[in-house]
Amino acid sequence: MKLASVLVLGLFGMAATSMTVWTLTDPSAGASPAVAAPDGASGPSQGPLRKPLASSAAPASTPTPAGAPELASPAVKIDPALAEFRAGETLAVHGRLGHASLLARAPEETFLFIDINAAADAKVARTPVELALAIDQSGSMRGDRQNNALAAARGMIGRLRDGDSVSVLTFSGRADVLVQPTVITPESRARVLSQLTFAPSKGHTCLSCSIDTGLELLRRRQGGIDRMLLLTDGEANRGRTQTHELRALASQARAAGVAISTLGVDADYNEDALTAISKESNGHHYFVERPSQLAPVFEAELGSLVASVARGAVLTVDLAPGVEVLEIYDRSVQRAGARLSAPLGTFSAGESKTLLVKLQLPPGELGPRDVADVALHYNDLTTGTSGQAHGALATTLVEDPRGVASLDAHVLGRITRSETVRALDEASAMFDRGDDAAARTAIERQLGVVRDQRELHNKRAAAGELEPDAPDPVAGQPEVLEQALSDLEARREREKAEEATSRRTGAPAVKKKRTLRKQVMDALDPFG
Repeated sequence: MKLASVLVLGLFGMAATSMTVWTLTDPSAGASPAVAAPDGASGPSQGPLRKPLASSAAPASTPTPAGAPELASPAVKIDPALAEFRAGETLAVHGRLGHASLLARAPEETFLFIDINAAADAKVARTPVELALAIDQSGSMRGDRQNNALAAARGMIGRLRDGDSVSVLTFSGRADVLVQPTVITPESRARVLSQLTFAPSKGHTCLSCSIDTGLELLRRRQGGIDRMLLLTDGEANRGRTQTHELRALASQARAAGVAISTLGVDADYNEDALTAISKESNGHHYFVERPSQLAPVFEAELGSLVASVARGAVLTVDLAPGVEVLEIYDRSVQRAGARLSAPLGTFSAGESKTLLVKLQLPPGELGPRDVADVALHYNDLTTGTSGQAHGALATTLVEDPRGVASLDAHVLGRITRSETVRALDEASAMFDRGDDAAARTAIERQLGVVRDQRELHNKRAAAGELEPDAPDPVAGQPEVLEQALSDLEARREREKAEEATSRRTGAPAVKKKRTLRKQVMDALDPFG
């Protein structure tokens, strides 16, 4: 069993590439990396998450506990409300800064955190779904995998509503269209289902062919919720095979309003490629260990589509003069001057997406200091109108270091979760390479960090230094890291047992891709 099935479900309560600091791009300059290493790079990150959390979570100066600011800088009135805002209805936007106050005399670092939530009880609009199913038909899919994929596709099509539309393609070394785009009616549904017959599995795997063909089919859409669901059990070996090439294709899909959700079967598919595709296009990524688990995933994907309450969402952040971006987490963002623009796509009822940015503020005059104006624009499917939400964020610059606020507990929680996901991803990569000891060390190191953070949080809470609703910044993480250690050891023991059986019986051991890589895509969904 992949480490994913425990890590993701335990940490984030969800089914679900490695944690990546996504590239900050300027549309006029192309997608040149600004803060991210190329795919496969192993050099150290320049971001704060590589440092101990205690140092990465604080500004350059050393703050004192909450409660000191007004005593330390009596001439400066600190209003914590400036560093936070709430706005919006169908999509509720909660923005906050990492620090409500910072030193005035030197450049200081803080975080901007935007959390966008679709109301769980929002009225679900009857917006047509435009679905393209792309199913791997390479040689490794023969047997139960192909049969279960066919059954899951039939079930999904059977649950589409009248007025939705569907197209189906299979791919191996090339893509072949089984079902042209068809609007579902009682008559057409039966016809579509009768067309779902797969030829014998064959050949290679061309993921880019499936995406190109799926996008072409969806160009004939009617203006509904566009989604491609791509299923594969292997690694691209035809067409565009590199992760950065597939990510570029996914970016084109996102620009066309199409989200691509990817589904990996068993352990041998390229997780980095599939998660890059889904992440870049604002889709979901799923993993199933057994073909029999496909049907629930198809149902979950369809459920999210029919529960859509907003689409075409774009978050913009206009930075105040002198404010610099140091790092952007988990999301592809474009920059034009002082404006950051993050396309968020479609929201289902109850869905959450976030943006986290590390900033540097220049020295300034004492008192309030503007940091950013934030705006969200989207098509509100519950009202059939354009939706929007706006807010402003500011900190207060003080003279005395004792007046610097502690890192906001909500922001700290977001950072520690990112750090834990990254540590687990690194451990999985180490295990992939056969370095079990290094994998264990990486997990144990992060486990020590989150335990220390919890102890510090509890002490501050007991001393009355935190707001009553301040969240536990490491909620669920120690338990997941402990389970990761247990799973790593269990996997090693299983391998030893299989080798012993092979030696005793003389039968060759079944060689499978040695992996503990978790599926981080859905783990990131609460963050964006």
